[in-house]
Amino acid sequence: MPVLFPRLRAAKNFVGRCVRTKLHGLDVRQRLRRAGLDGQTLEPVGFTTAAGLFAERTLPETTAVKPNRRGARKPPNRWIIYPALTEDFPLPQTIEADDVGRFSKFRGYRHPPAFVYRFTNAFYHGDFGAVVDAKQRVLSDLFDGPVNFSRPLRIKSEPRFCDGNALVLSSSRNHYHWLIKMLPRLHLVEEAGLSASDFRKLLINWPTPAHSEAYALADIPAKALQVVMERDFWVCRNLYISTIPHHAPGWAVKYLRRIFAPALRNVANKSKAIYLIRGDARWRRVKNEEEVIEHLAKSGIESLDLSQHTFLEQIGIISNAHVIIAVHGAALANLVFGTFGARVLEIFASAENQKCYRAIAAHRRMTYHYFLAQQIPTEREPNRLDLIIPLEKLDRAVDLLLAS
Repeated sequence: MPVLFPRLRAAKNFVGRCVRTKLHGLDVRQRLRRAGLDGQTLEPVGFTTAAGLFAERTLPETTAVKPNRRGARKPPNRWIIYPALTEDFPLPQTIEADDVGRFSKFRGYRHPPAFVYRFTNAFYHGDFGAVVDAKQRVLSDLFDGPVNFSRPLRIKSEPRFCDGNALVLSSSRNHYHWLIKMLPRLHLVEEAGLSASDFRKLLINWPTPAHSEAYALADIPAKALQVVMERDFWVCRNLYISTIPHHAPGWAVKYLRRIFAPALRNVANKSKAIYLIRGDARWRRVKNEEEVIEHLAKSGIESLDLSQHTFLEQIGIISNAHVIIAVHGAALANLVFGTFGARVLEIFASAENQKCYRAIAAHRRMTYHYFLAQQIPTEREPNRLDLIIPLEKLDRAVDLLLAS
C-alpha cells in the first residue's frame, strides 16, 4: 500500500497535465480561428498595405485629427496625426569640389502623412515590426525592413495573446532606428488620445542596456513592456501601430527632447570637441582609426565610444559638445540632444549613405559639414563600406568647420 498511493498520485498528476495540455491546445486553436488563422503557425506569404486595407472597405473611412481620449477607444480605426509635409534644408558645407555627397538630391525631405492604426484581432509577427493580416500578408507601409525587401519572413510557431490594447513600440536594436523611428511612435499615439499606460502590452524587441535605461527615464511602464521572442507571434484584440517617422521629422526631435528633458537639465556644462569612435562596429569600420584618434588628440579633440556609456551619459556627452566629428553611423542619432549652434562633421564612405543626420542637425540649428573618405570595397551594400580617413583631408575639413 505505501507504494501504491504515490503511483496513483503520479498517474493522476500525469492525466491532469495531459488534460490541461489538450484543453489549452483546443483553446489556442479556437482563439486563432476566431482571429482568422486556420493553423497554429504564422507564415507570411506576401505584402499589402494598411492604406490598401482601408481602401477595400465598403463603408467610408472616417478620420480625425487629434481626437479626444474617449473617441480614441472607438472607431474610426485610423487617425491622421500629421498631414504630408516637405522640409527643405540648405546644402551642407564641405571641402569637396562639388556636390559629391549628392545632397542636392535630398535637399527636400518629403514626409508622408503620419497615421495611427487600430486593428482588431490582429497578428504581430515581430521581425522588422511586421503586422500581418488575416491572409498572412505583411503590411508594407508599417514595415521597417530594408528597402526592396522581398524574401519571406520566418515562420512563427508560438502564439501569444493580448486580450486588451497592445502597441507596437520597437522592433530594432539599432540605436538610430530605435531612438528616431520607434520612440516617437508614443507621441503619435498620445496625439490620438492615448498614453503608454492605456496599453496592456507595449511590444518591443530585446532591448540593449541603454534602451532599458531610456524606457525608465521616459517613465514608460516597465510592467507593460513585452519582448517578442524569436518564435513568438502575438494575437491582439486591439493592436495599435503608427506609421514610421522616417528622415527625423521636426516633431520627433522635439518629442524626444521633451521626454528626456529631466536628463538634459541635469547635464553639467563642460563644452568640448569630440570624435565618436566606430570601435567594433560591424560595418563602416575605420581601418586607420587609431591613427585618427591620435591625430585628433593633438588638436585637443577627445575620442569617445558611446556604446561603452549609459544612455544618460550619452545624453551628457553630446549635449556638452560644441564640435562633433563622426563617421556616418547610429551614434549620430544622439544629435537630438545637442545644443543649438554646435558644429557637426559627418564622414561618409559612400555618397549613397543615408542623409538622415543632416536633418537632425538642421532641427537643432547646428552647423553641418561633411566629406567623403577613401572607401574600401569589402561589401556590395554601399551603406556598409569600410573606409580610411585621409589625415590631410580631415585637417582641412576640421579647419573649415571651426572657421564657420
